[in-house]
Amino acid sequence: MDFLKIETYDCLNNKDKLTHWHDVIEIIKISSDGLICVINGQYINLNCGDICVINKNQIHRLEKKDEDISFKRISINFKKMNMDRDLYDKYIIPMTSDESFDSIVINNKCGLNNYMTSIIDDIIEEDKFKNLGYELQITGLIYIYLRKLYQVYVDQRQYKSSDLNSDIYIQRRMSSFIYDNYYKKISLNDIAKAGNISKSKCINIFKYYTQHTPIDFLNLYRLNVSTQLLKNTSKNIGEISSSVGFDQQSYYNKLFLREYNLTPSAYRKNYLSKLNKNIE
Repeated sequence: MDFLKIETYDCLNNKDKLTHWHDVIEIIKISSDGLICVINGQYINLNCGDICVINKNQIHRLEKKDEDISFKRISINFKKMNMDRDLYDKYIIPMTSDESFDSIVINNKCGLNNYMTSIIDDIIEEDKFKNLGYELQITGLIYIYLRKLYQVYVDQRQYKSSDLNSDIYIQRRMSSFIYDNYYKKISLNDIAKAGNISKSKCINIFKYYTQHTPIDFLNLYRLNVSTQLLKNTSKNIGEISSSVGFDQQSYYNKLFLREYNLTPSAYRKNYLSKLNKNIE
């Protein structure tokens, strides 16, 4: 089912730690205490049993308070779901296009939590075993879930301001510029220019939304891309270093070691070792 993606995490991956956004709605079901979701600069503490729904195009990242973290993430792409057009236009578009709707948290003490959790669990189970007609069951469960979500959204909408901070749009533009051009030589001035703001404001916005300077964020994104190349290609370290935008391999090695506590070579070796054990 290409409209549904279910992922299980026992630790945070580096992509989730970096500020990002999606063009689909996300449902995060937390299975342990200590997860923090930072949405549009606002910190939300999440504990075991909580459900966090993140609307599309919302700037967010995940942090952890505790070493052990466990959560499941369900991503739903309504465009690929082939929903009834009238229902899609009446309910989904107004909700997901509402910029004031960034997230909904259904905490474990809320009366609705058990009901919503049971639906999520049923979706996960149906997708796992894929019994005859499971697509029909999952589609029906998503419709039921959406009805309750829409009701909560309408109830909460009256308490939220419709005014969205313009800095959010600027941050998206600057982050998108980095995502599209990370492999090139990029300066602070280039990033600020992408947001049509001064360098000082660029630094302030990045600090607020990502907790990093623009250049640190750029380098962290480059490192994240490089981990995928280390895992999935046979390129040597020098080739990977230059392909993600680092002029000097020694600098790349230094930053990689500081971020992952491993050299790029050791990171690749560990990954391949774990992969071979899983195959065996």
